[in-house]
This record gives sequence, C-alpha cells and structure tokens, in this order.
Amino acid sequence: MPPLNGFNIELIMPPGPRRPPRVALFDFDGTLSLVRAGWEDVMIPMMVSALRQAPQAEGDDALTALVTEFVRALTGQQTIVQFNRLAQEFARRGGSLDPEAFKAEYVARLAVQVDGRRAALAAGTLTTAQLRVPGALEFVEALRARGVICYLASGTDEPFVKAEAALLEFDPHMTRIWGALPGQGQPIKLAAVVHIVREHSLAPGEWISCGDGPAEIEYARSAGGVAVGVATDEAARGPVNAWKRDRLIAAGAQLIVPDFSAHAALARYLFAEDQ
Repeated sequence: MPPLNGFNIELIMPPGPRRPPRVALFDFDGTLSLVRAGWEDVMIPMMVSALRQAPQAEGDDALTALVTEFVRALTGQQTIVQFNRLAQEFARRGGSLDPEAFKAEYVARLAVQVDGRRAALAAGTLTTAQLRVPGALEFVEALRARGVICYLASGTDEPFVKAEAALLEFDPHMTRIWGALPGQGQPIKLAAVVHIVREHSLAPGEWISCGDGPAEIEYARSAGGVAVGVATDEAARGPVNAWKRDRLIAAGAQLIVPDFSAHAALARYLFAEDQ
C-alpha cells in the first residue's frame, strides 16, 4: 500500500474504530534501542558452529539457512527460547547440548560488542541518540504528552533491559519494564499483555503494541491491541527491513514503519487527529 498521508507509514489493514490509545506496550531491542544491533551476527554463526559438531550435521549452507529461519521466527521471545530450539535441532542430529550454557556464552560474546558501545559513549565518539531507533524517544514523549501509559517488555534478560533503558533515557517514561528472568514459564511479553489488559480494563482498540518481532504483534492482535510493526534496518537506519516487514505482516501487524522518524504523523493517525 502507499505510504499513509505521504509519510513512510504503511497501513496494512485499518485497525477498526480509531480510538485514542490509553496504553502503549513497547518491545526494546530493534524497536527503541540499537545498543544490541548486530546480535544476529553473533548468535547465528555461533549456533551454526555448534550444530556443525552434531554427529549427523548437514553442510554449512543448510545449517545457516535452518538457524537463520528459526532465530528470526523466534525473535521477540526470551533469548533462552532460541537456545532451547538449538538444543532440539542438535538432538535431531544425534547429540545433546546444554542450552543454558550456550546462552551464557552468547551473552558473554554480545557483551563485548555492547561494552564497546558504552565505551564509545563515555569517550564521546558515539551519542545516545545514535543508539536509539530514529524518532523512538520523540514518539514515546508524544504519547506521554497525550496521557498514554507506557510499558516496555523485552526477551532480553531483565537487568540488561533496565540498564539500557536508563542509558537511552526511556525509563522515566515507562510505568513498568519487563525482561526475561531465570526459570520463567509464561512468555514475558504475553505476561505483559495479560497484565496491562487486566490492569487497565482495556477494550479492543484502546491500546497499541510496537515491536520488530512476531511475538509482540501476535500477542497484541489476540488481545485487541493495535499492532504497529517496526521493520527496522538496524545497520542502515532508514529503509524498511524486508524480511522483518514480511514476518510482521504475517503475524498480524496493521501498520508498518521503518522507525519512528514520522513520529508526529504516526501519533496523529493513532489519535485520529488527522480526520
């Protein structure tokens, strides 16, 4: 479909009666934050390398295709879910591995990249704004100015989410921040959706969910939320990421944006101020 009102906002399907949202739920990595941009480039090769050691492993091309598919399909879930899937695929090939141990190794490897960005911030060679998805803070501020209650839920471990939300200046705007915790049963984003719908007695169309993964989109649609798919290209910062867009639409996204550069227009649309 053409961009909405000339802006880079793609209306996939009208979200029904346009009611001013009372609550907003945000994913973090890739939706608001770029602190962990490039995480796939750490996770996917690591998983391929692990599967290569299985007794009945295929070649690298087949393994890379397999891992890329399930990592992206599970984007938005707790990180351990992706490593549980790795363990399942390893078992199918005649071996076994500990998903918790591999997750810990992944977290350690990604921390090197994250720590490098923090060091660049401290040195002044990188700015906080460069580590935010374009327009993200401005969009959150626009919602808060209209009285919207904002929440954040992420599949990344909770201590990291809270620390990085503070670093990027999102935490003052969030009523609550959820992240993954050890031994968690229910998916964290589903738990967040259940909480906010009950806490605020939300009717369909009275809240929005913004995210770059299928999980938050599916949970939002199932609970009457307006689903905004954020198809960020985390490296290029600007164009729509085609594979994210396709997955977000398949999950039920009603609007697609590449980022929040058109935050003013998006807020006007969501609040029906353009009518």
